[in-house]
Amino acid sequence: MGLVSPSQNLSSSRKAHLSISEAAAMQFVAANTSIPVSTVHCSFVHKNRAHIVMQRIEGKSIADAWRDLSDADRSNIFAQLRCMFQELRSLTPPPNTGIESCIGGSLRDSRIPRSRPRFGLFKTVQDFHRWLREDFQPEDHPDRADDQDWKDIEEMITKQDGSWPPPVFTHGDLNPFNIFVRGDQVVGIIDWEFAGLARVAHRVTGRYLHGEDMLLPKPTWDMLQGKEVVP
Repeated sequence: MGLVSPSQNLSSSRKAHLSISEAAAMQFVAANTSIPVSTVHCSFVHKNRAHIVMQRIEGKSIADAWRDLSDADRSNIFAQLRCMFQELRSLTPPPNTGIESCIGGSLRDSRIPRSRPRFGLFKTVQDFHRWLREDFQPEDHPDRADDQDWKDIEEMITKQDGSWPPPVFTHGDLNPFNIFVRGDQVVGIIDWEFAGLARVAHRVTGRYLHGEDMLLPKPTWDMLQGKEVVP
């Protein structure tokens, strides 16, 4: 991936994998929510690389701005982000939508080993689960039936193959580097590369800077997402 600046107000993202679904996701979010995203001016594939030319966002990532923010600034930012999370979760996909991009194609998530460069689409959440476990089925291994660990695996697979709520639209990688602020205002959410319709349990947010350096304590990040926090 590369980021260049063709002008003072524009930036251009260049990626090696052959997809411009990130641009489609940004346009989808801009058209259906009030979440601040860069305006996409054009997107194209050239010499096996996807390019997106977009409006530059003026601000700092929360990762860079965090230590200079007052408690009041942080509270205001958290309130805005909670509303943005709720907007994303409230986007209603068409009936029978599976695990897919917003344009009905494949997804990208480099954190899933089998996904490189892309994975899906899947017609159902259950199909996605079977792909994750490489079509593994406990009944194919009857000799392990009395193994307690095996029973735990069977319980997990029963849950995976059971009923699931419809997929929800998710950013997929909402970590502190991808949230831009200016003062106490959220001015941009960037890097929609992993965005798409995913199972409810697959929504991913990140609260780490790098290694063991945690930017936000887990209870704070959970409250930011609107989760109930158990002391």
